Amino acid sequence: MPTKLLLMIVAVASFLPTPGRADAGSTPDTSRQERHGATDATSALHPDAIESVTPVYRSSRSGRHLAGVAIKYRPGVGVTASQMQERLDHQVVNGRYHSFSDSPFSLKDVDASARAEGDRLLVQITSTDSRSARDIVGRTNELAVGAASGRP
Repeated sequence: MPTKLLLMIVAVASFLPTPGRADAGSTPDTSRQERHGATDATSALHPDAIESVTPVYRSSRSGRHLAGVAIKYRPGVGVTASQMQERLDHQVVNGRYHSFSDSPFSLKDVDASARAEGDRLLVQITSTDSRSARDIVGRTNELAVGAASGRP
């Protein structure tokens, strides 16, 4: 009988919340999250190795619409298409839960894909939302221009 009681206590206790940093009354450091979000997006996209950023358009019954960007990398970026895809997937998921003002991954309905084409790596970041698609273009261009000028 004591074993059943002990097991029941353990089972009930496992459902009780444990105090964590957020539960203990501390507030998250959003400025730190902002900095890391931009840094993560920058490192994931390897802006220093970008050869070109071009808009991607999708056709529909109502016409041609901006969908996002295509990023072409110079040869020797040091990342395979599958490694880049893993990084992109991580950034897309992270962007859904944490909003970062500089990241193209923090926008509505973002999707990203990577593929190899010869010795170059091609990445597409797109959205089905037209406003997000415009913002993807702007934010990605800012990252690429920032890297070219030496800014973080």
